[in-house]
Amino acid sequence: MDRPLQKTAEAPCTEEEYQRAMKFLERFDDGNTQPSEECLKKDYNPNQYSDDEIWADLLKTGISINGPPNKEKMVSKAKESMVLVDDVPQAEADKQEKLKKKVEEKIIKYLADANKGSIKIVHFDIPFNDETGKNEPYGLFQLESEQKARDFARIINDAKFTKKNIFKTYNLSDIDRYLNAPDEWIEPEGWNELQHQTIDDDTEKWQNDVNDHLLILRENRALILRNKIGGVTKQMAPTGPEYITEKSGVAGPWPNIEWSPNGNFLIVLDDRKRGAGVFTVKDDEVDEYGDHQVSGFQLHKKFAVPNSFQAVFSPDERHVMLLSGVTDQNGYFIEDKNIKPKISIFDLVNKSTAKEGREKKEFRFNAGRHYQEIWEMFQWTDDGSYLVTKRRDQLHIFDARNDFKALRDPENRENEYISCGGTIRSFALSPKDNYVGYWIPEEGEKPLKFVIKEIPSMDTIKQQTLYGVKDLEIKWHPQGTYLALRACLPMKGRKGSLQMSFKLFHIKEKGIPMDTVDCENYICYYDHNDPTKEFEGRQPIGGFEWEPCGNRFAVYYGPNDKVTKTEIKLFKPQVGNNRIKVLPMIERSSLHNALRWSPTGRYFVLATFKSQQGSGGALEFVDADGELMQDANNKYIKNKNKDLRKPITLENRTHQFITDLVWDSTGRYCVTYSSAYEHNMENGYNMWNFQGKDLYEEKMDKLKKVSWRPRPKSVLSDNQLKEIQKNIKEYARQFQESDAIKSSEVGAEEQRKLLTNVNDWNGRINSYNDSRARMAAYLRELDGGDQSDDEKEVETTTIISRKEETVGRQPGR
Repeated sequence: MDRPLQKTAEAPCTEEEYQRAMKFLERFDDGNTQPSEECLKKDYNPNQYSDDEIWADLLKTGISINGPPNKEKMVSKAKESMVLVDDVPQAEADKQEKLKKKVEEKIIKYLADANKGSIKIVHFDIPFNDETGKNEPYGLFQLESEQKARDFARIINDAKFTKKNIFKTYNLSDIDRYLNAPDEWIEPEGWNELQHQTIDDDTEKWQNDVNDHLLILRENRALILRNKIGGVTKQMAPTGPEYITEKSGVAGPWPNIEWSPNGNFLIVLDDRKRGAGVFTVKDDEVDEYGDHQVSGFQLHKKFAVPNSFQAVFSPDERHVMLLSGVTDQNGYFIEDKNIKPKISIFDLVNKSTAKEGREKKEFRFNAGRHYQEIWEMFQWTDDGSYLVTKRRDQLHIFDARNDFKALRDPENRENEYISCGGTIRSFALSPKDNYVGYWIPEEGEKPLKFVIKEIPSMDTIKQQTLYGVKDLEIKWHPQGTYLALRACLPMKGRKGSLQMSFKLFHIKEKGIPMDTVDCENYICYYDHNDPTKEFEGRQPIGGFEWEPCGNRFAVYYGPNDKVTKTEIKLFKPQVGNNRIKVLPMIERSSLHNALRWSPTGRYFVLATFKSQQGSGGALEFVDADGELMQDANNKYIKNKNKDLRKPITLENRTHQFITDLVWDSTGRYCVTYSSAYEHNMENGYNMWNFQGKDLYEEKMDKLKKVSWRPRPKSVLSDNQLKEIQKNIKEYARQFQESDAIKSSEVGAEEQRKLLTNVNDWNGRINSYNDSRARMAAYLRELDGGDQSDDEKEVETTTIISRKEETVGRQPGR
């Protein structure tokens, strides 16, 4: 408990004041609770009130009903360890003891069900209001420590007491902070730098373009194209996507150009390894019809980091992270006296007008590590507020909005980083919430442990132990609704073979329940004699993907030692006892080695990308909702369960030597391409709609990469989206009217252009006739002036040819 303190700007108290506060706190907890800053105030007197007086006064004063409590006494009670449980039923005075007993029993049951029976309630009471003759609609609980109070609040929140009463929990420190917040907002220091990125007018106009954009890397050029198929005519122009602009000298020997998450910027890694630049696409010209014409790339910021070869934006587009160093041909960092391996983070939105970016944080590494291992160790939370990495048994979490200061371990505040109780093998961040999931492998008799924590509180919201698992892969649902673990389990009787079992977590449900789906025919191999060679070399085809904007889970695998065809299985998690629905399986003889869901769900493409085993090229467009059921009269049956339908194939297509497939943000179109990064045969790209219709094809030598420009995330809430879906017909009618108006405007404009051309043509014809009449008059004047224009008919005879022929008599006549 001892900790040397000096009274400074950072430390609000002296050592004597700290020890005095700790002595008082020891009467209320197990000694692990740290005092709040209010407890450490200079004028704090722990002996002013007894424990009973403080507790009685706290109950008497009230928390959320009768206004602010006595702050001075609340401070001395270590309010971080207290929890208010709201929505408690109200009863008469003679039923108070029975009510308290029922509430306490219910809460203890919920704690036991969550495996938190070790949480002990130090004090518990339900305040009674003499004026109303009933208790207040809340109860006050004091726990042993601040950490246990957080666990208690998380478990009891939203717990059902009766059909009408659902518990809601609030920490007293939070209530006190809100009650004592100033009425007027005071701008904190550095607020201007913390404001969100402002987009200039040109970028905003480009972002609001109704047509999606494509980035194409070809040779050493970056091309920006506009997909006109999404316009008013809804038809692809014969020449394909519309050319916008390009920049030469930027496409390097590796994929070195990326869109920012919201599509506002492009980051370009210098081909000469001098650093990186962030560009916008400038829109500053207007043609005669009022349409904006994009004029080219505009440099926004540049970062001078020699030998940079990986770059990524933070999700909020406020920072850029670069990886630099010198590697060998296998991707391992090597020693270099001038350039050391490091991760650099730059501020993209600082107030300075200088083009040179400002470095905010730096991480250095030793040579000998693979660059991919380093790069995967750094991940951003969904809102860009935190940067997370790991080191052995610790999570290192840095607050990007607070000058990248490290979060301290709530269990041990003297520790700058988060201790996890074992070596972390890998981790993954939720794409929606500030959650981090990580796993610690088996060690001796300790089973594998998988943990989900909330950032920045680091509260454990789920912990699961698994036995006999050789390896684990984490994949979050794109909306953060679910989380899947692919657990690799040794097969009985087959050394070196693993079979897959999936653990599906319902993140949004209370208690985060888990379902298990076993796929015994989905296998892979490993070297059981040398663990360092696990999963190296060729592996049978297999993978799994979540459906975006849906809740289906797709697994594909084969052929392998157990199955002769490619099998695609769809699972649908449910709420309730029967938690998993298994949809009809799909079998294919094609060696499909990829599955790509549409960003809006329902549709997916099975693809065979080029590999060492073949040229690939097979494409199958699938509707996961399947066939509509029909009755004997061939009429569709309404309200039929979609889960019983078998997915159907919309189209089978081919694109030989295909290396990748990318969907646009709307889910209406996708592009397949053959990249020169993989091979130099038949490079080019094809554009399809979601039903597999071939829209456009272009062969393009040395094409390297195609990517759609991302769209900003929707600001609509789930309820608003549901309302739109409910009234989709009305919205569709509005869009049809808008399209009709635009079409009529376009038709009128085309008619105006056509009429102008016709009038111009008639004017030119009339001009030619006038010139000819003047020339005829001039020639007549040269021939003698007044000459009759009377016409006479003259007959002429022309001998074309002459031939003489002698005709003799036939014999016998």
